[in-house]
Amino acid sequence: KRFESVNNVDALISEARMLADQNHSPLFSILMTVDQSPAEYFKQAVSSVKNQVYEKWELCIAVSTRTDASVIEFIELAQQSDSRIKYVTGDLKNGNLLNEAKLLATGDWLGILSATNTIASQATYMLAKATFLSENYKFIYSDSDKLKLPDFARSKPDFKPDWNLDLFYSQNYTSDLCFYSKELIADCGEFNCKLTSLNAATFDLTLRAIERINATDIYHIPKVLVHHRVLAESSADDVAHHAQSLNEHFKRIGQNAVAIVGTESATKKWDIHYSLPSTQPLVSLIIPTKNNLTLLRQCVTSILLKTEYENFEILVVDNGSDQNDTLDYLRQIAGTPKVRVIRDNYAFNYSALNNSAVALSKGEIIAFVNDDIEVITPNWLSEMVSHALRPGVGAVGARLWYPDMKLQHAGIVLAGGVARHVHKFLPAGESGFNDRAVLTQNFSAITGACMVVKKSLFESVGGFNEIELAIGFNDVDFCLRLVEAGYRNVWTPNPNYFIMNQPHEGRMMRRRSNVARKRNTDLCENDGVRRWK
Repeated sequence: KRFESVNNVDALISEARMLADQNHSPLFSILMTVDQSPAEYFKQAVSSVKNQVYEKWELCIAVSTRTDASVIEFIELAQQSDSRIKYVTGDLKNGNLLNEAKLLATGDWLGILSATNTIASQATYMLAKATFLSENYKFIYSDSDKLKLPDFARSKPDFKPDWNLDLFYSQNYTSDLCFYSKELIADCGEFNCKLTSLNAATFDLTLRAIERINATDIYHIPKVLVHHRVLAESSADDVAHHAQSLNEHFKRIGQNAVAIVGTESATKKWDIHYSLPSTQPLVSLIIPTKNNLTLLRQCVTSILLKTEYENFEILVVDNGSDQNDTLDYLRQIAGTPKVRVIRDNYAFNYSALNNSAVALSKGEIIAFVNDDIEVITPNWLSEMVSHALRPGVGAVGARLWYPDMKLQHAGIVLAGGVARHVHKFLPAGESGFNDRAVLTQNFSAITGACMVVKKSLFESVGGFNEIELAIGFNDVDFCLRLVEAGYRNVWTPNPNYFIMNQPHEGRMMRRRSNVARKRNTDLCENDGVRRWK
């Protein structure tokens, strides 16, 4: 409840009324469909709308022919006492019912509320405030929580990210409470009448909506404004309809991809596979190393033996190895068809090592790989390259595990003044916060321990920062520059990829940390990091 931020109710009501009195203050049309919803839950949903502190709303209800007579009587009485409540009787399918409800709407914004959910009293007020932030906003959604059986106590708050396209593809995370501008709704057309669930119909409409707008037209209200009543898990038909809508969306936007129902994880309802071109682009795998024979051999061997993607080269960047066994191994692999060894004897500079190797690479795609990583699944490179080739995608990261099968990398966020890994040390088999540890999604940054990116894109933003970020945070800085340039970074867990062969840090990572300490450098205060604060 502390995330609702209502400290002074009287002040909130006064401010909401002042906002409603302003010129061009928006009217919100809330669409609701009623079939055989429990009467008690429906009445609570209607009551939550009537309790809005911002009063410029209308409730447009479409009632199916199967609805209980007592519910219809309740609606009629509610309509008599409040002209903002309208209703119509319509077809059974949710798509049809929503279209019937939409015909009643006269608002500037249209949203859908399940007849079993409730909204916070300040929901339309927060929505109205959001519309005044930018006239460009066309799609707005908020955070939510759950009303859990048996007593429907509030639980499991869903603190959602700002617009995250790949997470939305993986999980319909906006549908609990979202509003579309009337212009966007008009452009999208009707709800899909073939879809029988409210979630599926909303998901399908949102897919059509995002085809018509930019990411900057979407706004996330970071407040819990809707309470979702958990009555049943998604049906197989509902999941299939989500996948069907995704496949139709991919066809419309010209993306060669397919959503497939039925994955290994119960928390993942569908999976998306992006196709590779018939001619595989050459991928240059860059592996910096020094005197790390055992792990380097394991890394290179696993790549050569397990990688099903055929068109790749390996560039091992030797930063001054002087141990005889390591030098012997480097001479040995330098004679194999797919491997080149580059000697770089300059002082350790992680950014410069990789930048120099990129300049010498032949590939259209670059893969940065730490020398302590072992390939587990053969399709690792195919999966990552398929994402890297998608329009609008910047860097692509993988799911990395420690030897004890605790999570090492599942994306990086900016928090507490520095970049932090999410879900670190999460045990295998657990799905994380709202299943985020098992779903493909976008992040501010992903680790350079295993990163795939187009070479042209890497060069266009200037590569890794050799001057200010020679040792640490260069991968984060690079990813943030990609975001700044309009690209989105993708983290994919499909399938499980690698295992970090050091309990806590790989040798290359320890070298980076040790050099930073010797230089008495506070990386968080480095100029290269400070620019992102």
